[in-house]
Amino acid sequence: MRAIDLSRVELEAASGASWCGFTLDLSRAPLIEVDLRDVSAQSVAVATWRNDLRGPKSDNLAAMVLAARSRNIRLLFVDQVSLVQDPAPSSDAIRDFTNLYRRIPAVCCYEPPAGEAVDHHASLHFFRPWIYRETTEILKSEHTPIHIGGPRKELSHRNYVQNVRHLVGSGPVQSFAHLLFGDFFIKKPGDIRYAADFTNQFLGRFLNELDEKDGQFFGFLTHVLPKRKLVIRSPFYFRPSLLDIPFTRFKFTEAEPAVSTNENGETVSMPVHDFHFDGKHIGSYMYHRGFDLHQLSPFSYHSFVFEEAIQETLFKNIDTAEPTADPALTFFDAHRNYLGAMEKAFETIENGRLMGVVQHNGEVVWRTQSDIDEGDEVYFV
Repeated sequence: MRAIDLSRVELEAASGASWCGFTLDLSRAPLIEVDLRDVSAQSVAVATWRNDLRGPKSDNLAAMVLAARSRNIRLLFVDQVSLVQDPAPSSDAIRDFTNLYRRIPAVCCYEPPAGEAVDHHASLHFFRPWIYRETTEILKSEHTPIHIGGPRKELSHRNYVQNVRHLVGSGPVQSFAHLLFGDFFIKKPGDIRYAADFTNQFLGRFLNELDEKDGQFFGFLTHVLPKRKLVIRSPFYFRPSLLDIPFTRFKFTEAEPAVSTNENGETVSMPVHDFHFDGKHIGSYMYHRGFDLHQLSPFSYHSFVFEEAIQETLFKNIDTAEPTADPALTFFDAHRNYLGAMEKAFETIENGRLMGVVQHNGEVVWRTQSDIDEGDEVYFV
């Protein structure tokens, strides 16, 4: 597998807007072939990053090069060049690259492209399926991840740690939700099995048999159960109604509207739809959107009430390693154990997490998470 040879990298001084003052032309990065069997953690690292490429150039990669060099790292694995992109990388290559996040130190940088406004939704890019998978692998590693902050240095670091904590508490449900609402995409529906290792163990083969949106909604539902009620509130966004999403095996039918009284004493009627999977009723759904006068921004929310039989309906076609076991209970028990292990891993490394601040002149200042205060609330979706 190829890695960038940091001893031969030439960074360019940024001619336009740049938060670190430098940029890296990925098409000109010097590469070296590396035998993964000989990789040690002493002088190599793997990148997990928000793709801010404009043409072949990236500020985030330049910042990671500066930080890696300051810690005497010689080789940096970057997915865009380490994996063959055309044709698409094989499943074996994806697996081998993903395993690097557990084996060697990881350098993380998720800054938006220079000149772009700060995302209202700080976690949007963080919960792309691939970054979700990379982060869970990093949590299993014995190495402390290295996070690189941008121009909003401490805010960037607080958001990073809070997003990791949020991911630990929710598992892959975030990735499924963002895919479902079209915030980002995967090339093939079955690729979700590479992105979420826990999901792959139990649902990977079944999700691969479903159409794209059916698979994403199925994955989302199974990870929020055994809850009976759920509300997804989306500040700053008009999320689409599920009625507008092209499902195949999930169907929505109009039901009796929900009638309530608002704060002004007025009677309000909201449309309700029943939804079914393979013809079996599994719950009811309400969608609403409006404008928040306090935030001066749009919002939308989705409300679900699930049938008790939803677990049996969704899991009846799922194979488990134990044929006599209840698939739903097997999944839920494993999911709880998985989240518990992630929480323990996060607590173990939280205070020792290395935080690199890249100055505009290329200097790197190092801190630890214990030096940084708690951040703001991160919304769900």
